[in-house]
Amino acid sequence: MTMPRPFRLQILYKLTEIIRTVSPTNGFYNDLSSEEAVVRGRIFIGDDEPVPMVAINEPPMAIEHLKTSPQNPSRSGDWDILIQGWANTSVDAYSGTDYAYALAAEVQQALASEKVKPTGRPGSGLGPNLLGFGPRISDMRIGAPVVRPPDETSAKACFYMILTLQISEDITKPFS
Repeated sequence: MTMPRPFRLQILYKLTEIIRTVSPTNGFYNDLSSEEAVVRGRIFIGDDEPVPMVAINEPPMAIEHLKTSPQNPSRSGDWDILIQGWANTSVDAYSGTDYAYALAAEVQQALASEKVKPTGRPGSGLGPNLLGFGPRISDMRIGAPVVRPPDETSAKACFYMILTLQISEDITKPFS
């Protein structure tokens, strides 16, 4: 039996799929096309793990959504998602973060491609169809990446980026 995927997990799977389009086959420098290259629910990677690698997580503190009213089970608001990527670290002491900047730019480009996809015929009255979820995701904001050099927690340079989705969900139907 396949595990059911709640709405938010469906979104995370879609984001994983989009980030995995970063590959030389699609004109990118980095290759995130393998199953191991884009993961969900990991904060750290070991020094011996292959890079590049990207993890999709939620930040530790949630933004408070609009609360549901007694007669309405819908909830809407911003949902922050943390995208973290680890890159090859240059052997050049003066450019230890260069690969992380390139990886961040390519992940950002792949995510931004979703924002420019056509939503329907002009004048059709159709709203956004971000990530293929129709009106359930009404906005997608891609934050500026922050690139960090290797440190005590990782021997690899990395980037952090916040992706904010404005979502609407019916809490009585979390799997739809």
